[in-house]
Amino acid sequence: MAKPSATRLAQWKREFKELGTEQVRAGMIVGGWERGKREAARAWLEENDTVNWQAERATSRGPFFMNLRSAKWWGVALIVILVVFGGLRILRRLF
Repeated sequence: MAKPSATRLAQWKREFKELGTEQVRAGMIVGGWERGKREAARAWLEENDTVNWQAERATSRGPFFMNLRSAKWWGVALIVILVVFGGLRILRRLF
């Protein structure tokens, strides 16, 4: 099968944008589209989902030291430092 023309792809992308993500997914599930349009829809959905995920992720994260996932590692690092210095203090008193 021949690859769709650039104008055809642009037309489909405009159509997908007007329909929205959920309608495009529904169209993919129903499967009434020709093969080239399905492939374009799949590519558009992947791109759209990636952009939305990155936008959502960028707003939900703060700086590294404020990140909730890294907060666990800051706690672990603090405990290790306290244990090491406490152990050294105890060893100094013993010897």
